[in-house]
Amino acid sequence: MRNPDRETIFRFKHFSVANRHSAMKVGTDGVLLGAWDVMPSPNAPLRVLDIGTGTGLIALMMAQRYPDAAIDAVEIDSVAADEAEMNVAASPWRERIKVHCCNIVDFVAKRKYDIIVSNPPFFTDGIVSTNNSRAIARHTETLPFGLLMTNVTRLLADSGVFAMISPAESIDILETEACVAGLYLCKRCNVFTKPGKPCRRILTLWKKEIGAVDEDNLFIHTADGAYSEEYTRLTGDFYLKF
Repeated sequence: MRNPDRETIFRFKHFSVANRHSAMKVGTDGVLLGAWDVMPSPNAPLRVLDIGTGTGLIALMMAQRYPDAAIDAVEIDSVAADEAEMNVAASPWRERIKVHCCNIVDFVAKRKYDIIVSNPPFFTDGIVSTNNSRAIARHTETLPFGLLMTNVTRLLADSGVFAMISPAESIDILETEACVAGLYLCKRCNVFTKPGKPCRRILTLWKKEIGAVDEDNLFIHTADGAYSEEYTRLTGDFYLKF
């Protein structure tokens, strides 16, 4: 049953994202990952892959940030993939983004990617939704971290980077599965809703070679509830409210 009170169009400064049919709606996690500085100019990527694109949000943000990039967006759920295709077609970057409706395991690329991004399913316990599309979008049963990392390694260029967002409590298993797959943490950003609150999400960046790990913190709100300066700066090219 459709819920008429849910947001169906999310408007950004340079594009809009329809959320009418996709199981997972536009949210802070996706915006954070899409805005995070993973490969700044002048090393702009030529090829980008978004695994589990959903509505196409992160693929669209990548297209805005990297004007020379060709972007592939993979989505296993046909309803979400159809909506992503519509969002891409309505955007200024329709010629540079291609949506593929398939399991990432079955996805074959002509060339490897400079950047891979993913806001993957991350619920590992609790009740699995009886809505199959929502279950696919939310639960790791459909894309376990080990399977994700293995396919990232398969598709990532030797000099490329993989960026993702996950719950803070998943970091240990992520590092284990990544190491098995041949990926190594090089950057992490601990995300807090506000000072004094526990870390709820972690943005992580992975490479195929071992090196030093940069670490910093991001507070979305200040102690008094206003948006923080760093969050405003990070998302300011996208959100209409900034």
